[in-house]
Amino acid sequence: KGNVNSVSDAGVGALVGFAGLEGAVLNVLINLGSVADKAFAADLASRAEGLVQEGARAKEAVVAKVRSLIQA
Repeated sequence: KGNVNSVSDAGVGALVGFAGLEGAVLNVLINLGSVADKAFAADLASRAEGLVQEGARAKEAVVAKVRSLIQA
C-alpha cells in the first residue's frame, strides 16, 4: 500500500511527465519547418498535438485523484 504521504509524488510525477511531453512536442514542431513534405509535416504536427491533448487529460486525471486523496 505504501506511505500515504507520498501520494503527492504521484501528482508531481504526472506534472513533470506532462512537461516532458510538451517539451518533446515543441522540439518536433520546431523541426517540422525543415521537412520538405508539407503534408507529412502537417500530419505529424496534428498527431503531436493529439498526444499533448491526451497527455493533458491523463495529467489532469492523476492530479484530480491526488487532490481528492489529499483533501479526504
